[in-house]
Amino acid sequence: EWSSDKVEGLFRKPSVTDREETVRVLGGDVLQGTATALVTPFRKDGSVDDACFQKLVERQVKGGVKLLVPCGTTGENVTMASEEQSHVIRLTVEVAKKHGVHVIAGTGTNNTAAAIDNTRAAREAGADAALIVAPYYNKPTQEGLFAHYAEIAKSVKGFPIFLALVMPWLVLIQIENPSFFEFFFVREHFQRFTTKMHQRVEPWWFFIPVLLMGGLPWLGHWLAVPASARRTERTQTGGFRDGNLLLLAWCAFTFFFFSLSGSKLPSYILPIFPAMALWLARTGGTLGVRSLRLSSLLPLATSALMLVYAYVHGKSVAADPTNLDVLYIPWVSAAALVLAVGAAGSWWQSRQGSLRAIAPLALAMLLATQLLQWGHASLAERFSAKGLVERLLASERSIAPSTPFFSVGTYDQTLPFYLRRTVTLVDYRDEMDMGLNAEPAKNGPSQAELLQLWPGLPLAYALLDHNLFNEWQSRGVALREVTRNARRVVVANR
Repeated sequence: EWSSDKVEGLFRKPSVTDREETVRVLGGDVLQGTATALVTPFRKDGSVDDACFQKLVERQVKGGVKLLVPCGTTGENVTMASEEQSHVIRLTVEVAKKHGVHVIAGTGTNNTAAAIDNTRAAREAGADAALIVAPYYNKPTQEGLFAHYAEIAKSVKGFPIFLALVMPWLVLIQIENPSFFEFFFVREHFQRFTTKMHQRVEPWWFFIPVLLMGGLPWLGHWLAVPASARRTERTQTGGFRDGNLLLLAWCAFTFFFFSLSGSKLPSYILPIFPAMALWLARTGGTLGVRSLRLSSLLPLATSALMLVYAYVHGKSVAADPTNLDVLYIPWVSAAALVLAVGAAGSWWQSRQGSLRAIAPLALAMLLATQLLQWGHASLAERFSAKGLVERLLASERSIAPSTPFFSVGTYDQTLPFYLRRTVTLVDYRDEMDMGLNAEPAKNGPSQAELLQLWPGLPLAYALLDHNLFNEWQSRGVALREVTRNARRVVVANR
């Protein structure tokens, strides 16, 4: 339903008469079905690879595609000469005619005259319709946009033209899933933060330690800069003027907005740190020797605390070889030593200016962070089901897709990926709540119902957390432990 009078008579919602005319023009057939935007393969010399392109088209047709779209924006049409585009369209038409499918040729460009020539050439090549994107780069006004499409439509009367518009996908999804708008825009972008519906409730000060930890090793520099920046503002343009106040306002708003939010995750305040980095880069040159040395003490103290933690925690878990922290402690110690060296280097270079003092600390923090990330792979069992599934399949050889697999009171998002199948949720909803409400038939049994079914199933598996596993054992539930990781246990009833 077009809202502008300017397009009345040129573009409109198709009527029954329009559809009948389309059927007549297309020889009794209708343009409907899946349309694939085809890429255009090229050889090393820059010419179109005809054989490869024809194989691609054949593959689409075998897959059930009814509408082929060559030379769209996906098909690199802006880098192709007019002759190349016509050639690719003809290749597509040759394959399409053999299989009784249709071709919608991409003919759009930001040049109206060229778009007209392309559309005429596509019709002559045998295409059934044209797909015309809105002019890009030198974007026209709304009047110019209407004029662009009007000229093309007048030049190829009787030839169906599709307009490539951005918005309809939202409309189509809303039509197919009436709750889409409420879920995606209202729930996930407003209620997520204004209510506690996602059950990520934390105290108001939750982001303070996140900001302090995320600010390393520059926290001391951040605290030292403001007074210095204010002093230099008296003698030179800069300081808090220009973009600096905007950067600080951005950081303050982000921090306080999410601190007041009903849902809190550490990653929510990540947008603060690029702004703080820019702010420090603009003002950090004003730091004197004393400020630079005081600023280097914080990462030095942090590295000392990391070493103390590694030593104390390492001793407490050394006797438990199943505790994954045993493998991670050496990485924490190495990162702490690297950070300490960088902080010492920053102190030593402080008399040489801000850049010379900041450089060793920046390099040390980069390497320390990488060490912590590389070593984090030793904790993979806590966050990924890959190892769990590998041991499960090694023990059971294979698990048939029809074999029941329950996830009881817990859910590991990586489990279905590595298991290559879905699992049935039991007493767990969380972010799947909306989908389960929309399709209640896909709800699994309750835990009480599962325990009644469990002994009678031919073979079934269940994923439990350690506490629930102990509870089932204490209740005398018949089960066989197959494998476990640091967080969960897989059991079978046989």
